[in-house]
Amino acid sequence: EYRFDFKTTCELDDVEITYLSFSCPDSQLILRRSPGENFVVGTLGELHDEAIEKMLAEQMAKYDTYDEACKELQNSYIAIRPSSKVDISESNAECLFCKSKSTMWVEANSILECKNCGLIYRIDAHAREEEYVEVYGAQDGHYFSSVGKIQDKGLSHGYEFYEEWIDVILGPSFVRSRIDLFESYIKANSKVLEVGCACGIFLSEFKRRGNETKGLELSPPLAKRAFDKYGLDVSVGTIQSLNVGEQFDAIIYMDVFEHIADVQGELSAIKQRLSPDGRLLLELPSQGSLESQIVGKDFLFGEHLLFYTPKGIQSLLQQNGFAVEEMQTLPDRYFSIDRFLTQGCIDQMKKDKQFERMIVVAK
Repeated sequence: EYRFDFKTTCELDDVEITYLSFSCPDSQLILRRSPGENFVVGTLGELHDEAIEKMLAEQMAKYDTYDEACKELQNSYIAIRPSSKVDISESNAECLFCKSKSTMWVEANSILECKNCGLIYRIDAHAREEEYVEVYGAQDGHYFSSVGKIQDKGLSHGYEFYEEWIDVILGPSFVRSRIDLFESYIKANSKVLEVGCACGIFLSEFKRRGNETKGLELSPPLAKRAFDKYGLDVSVGTIQSLNVGEQFDAIIYMDVFEHIADVQGELSAIKQRLSPDGRLLLELPSQGSLESQIVGKDFLFGEHLLFYTPKGIQSLLQQNGFAVEEMQTLPDRYFSIDRFLTQGCIDQMKKDKQFERMIVVAK
């Protein structure tokens, strides 16, 4: 199904880097292999960062503690990308969520962190969301197929080709493993709603396993793609557009919740649509991760409106009537911070929830 044309191969120390073109003419993949390790593959939009490339190539030491790893790797990263350094400063602003004045600027006059409840958010989140919703819902679907167009709009992220990212970079085994994880928290043959389901790759796997599925997506072309390719029931809209009487055993947000400004309104809408024994399942980037400490401002993606730590998401859910049943963090597929750590350090990071991908189960 996928055609790869090898373009050039070069050696950087002991790391072989091969650039390939994908069947999509506007995209390109990087395939990287380290001795004794599996291939790591990603689009230029995800993996082009010079600092990460350099660190993965040259920083092959194994650290016994993540404090030691953070110090060494952060110094390497900031030396290459000085603009990534976060300059924390005091603030007298009141937290939008818990009303505490124990706040700090993570980015001057732009991103605020509350030391009391742990939430981190853009102070102009609602205004930004209006612009982003327009981009996500564009009729040409360019957020999911052209990083360049997104940058022209002043956004810092996007996908060169979304389906390539899921099907090739993450791969079918990753999709299955995520569904395995999520299904372990819900009953068999559940009624599943995925909010922000894109073209339905994850939702289709839920359907294949016998669950009743429904999707919501802002992008009309991706919603159509979900139907055309997988026969999925995907509506263009948000959770507020569903009838209140429609109930689900599982409501899932995968890399979506951090794009929402009115999270309290969103959680209220979720509560109205969860069955009595239903579960809310979230996957989020963790601002409390070791990676976020290392790459600093580069972890504060432009279209993310709130930035969650384990403490912050738990506080938000509890404030809005949810009980957190399970929370864990998992390594990221791109940065692969675990390659720099001893097994003992990896085990401690899991215990302390220091990895990049945060999985949250609540009811």
